[in-house]
Amino acid sequence: MRKPINPYLVLALGVVAVSGAAVFIKLSSAPPLVIAGYRLLLASLMLFPLAWLNHRQEFLLLSRRQRTLLVASGLALAMHFAAWVSSLRYTSVASSTVLVSTQPIFVMILSYLLHKEKVSRQQLVGTGLALAGSLLIGLADTGGTAPAPLRGDILALIGALAAAVYFLCGKTLRSQMAVIPYAASVYGISAIMLLLLASLTGNQLWPYSPREWLLFAALALICTVIGHSSLNWALAYLPTAAVGIATLGEPLGASIMAYIIWREVPAPLQLAGSALLLSGILLFLMENKN
Repeated sequence: MRKPINPYLVLALGVVAVSGAAVFIKLSSAPPLVIAGYRLLLASLMLFPLAWLNHRQEFLLLSRRQRTLLVASGLALAMHFAAWVSSLRYTSVASSTVLVSTQPIFVMILSYLLHKEKVSRQQLVGTGLALAGSLLIGLADTGGTAPAPLRGDILALIGALAAAVYFLCGKTLRSQMAVIPYAASVYGISAIMLLLLASLTGNQLWPYSPREWLLFAALALICTVIGHSSLNWALAYLPTAAVGIATLGEPLGASIMAYIIWREVPAPLQLAGSALLLSGILLFLMENKN
């Protein structure tokens, strides 16, 4: 498949765009599952008309295997959001974010088992540095007492595994589908599952203020249509583990945005973790570039 532009630039754009999610979510007062559900629903509605207009035949000619993978990818993305967001009710933010950052480990294991993608020693070192950096960033957040840490930790790990499955399904489908019809389908499936789960757990789905809808729209356009769609596009040209490890740059990007907007100054431990994380990502991506 021809690469019209440098996939690493698109990957970087995707990471920066998804990093803004924490800012928009912090500004919103809606329940987390509702935020995630409307984020993906609006993103799907933004993409579907364009997908149907330009890729109608692609929808009509989907094989049974492709339809199955689309549903699996959508369900995996919904499970990622549901499990990770729910984990924050039981364990600390530090533990939850550290454990969900183990996603690249699951990606590498599953990539090797399913796609036979080789992992070099340099990639393993880069992954280790990035995960160590994520650990330091998480340990810097020590406030609060977790009500049920074991349950929350398990949910965070389920979220990491679900995210890995989402990336792997995307890797297979993106070699066969254009990014717009793929993303419109996956986001729509995920949105239905998330909003259904939100309703079943007693969350209010309607109404919300214009301010909340603007935040939902920003999450949909910037973080999902631009952010996640860029990551999906990159999956067609880069190893799955490379995309997975690059997403570890999201907490670093979110910290920078929080400083710009709220003047939140990272603690020394967070700065050290950010340096380790960035070093690991660069080491990993340099190996893939070579």
